[in-house]
Amino acid sequence: MNKKKIISALSFVLLTASLFSTNVQANTGHEKITFKAAIVFPPCSYNVANNGANLNCFDGGTSTIKTSNIHNIQQSQPTGWQQLENNRGVYQFQWTNKAKNLAMLSVEYL
Repeated sequence: MNKKKIISALSFVLLTASLFSTNVQANTGHEKITFKAAIVFPPCSYNVANNGANLNCFDGGTSTIKTSNIHNIQQSQPTGWQQLENNRGVYQFQWTNKAKNLAMLSVEYL
């Protein structure tokens, strides 16, 4: 059994247990909801150069860094959401003040 299947199975068991415990509390008159979560991957890092940017993210299956190249940073219009090369998430690059070289790089992890 590979690592992803084990993690998926453990996540399912924990989620199922938390759902049943919430139902028991609701039936006994308690209205307590507890949510616990953890970020299991470190955030992406980035390097910006004159003509482009590199977004470096860990690949969950191999624990290696995958690089996504962002080539269109000179455009003044937002790029829209683009898929990361390792399918770990999506990113969007948008200038906030191009004259002052200020931009926003948003990454949404899937």
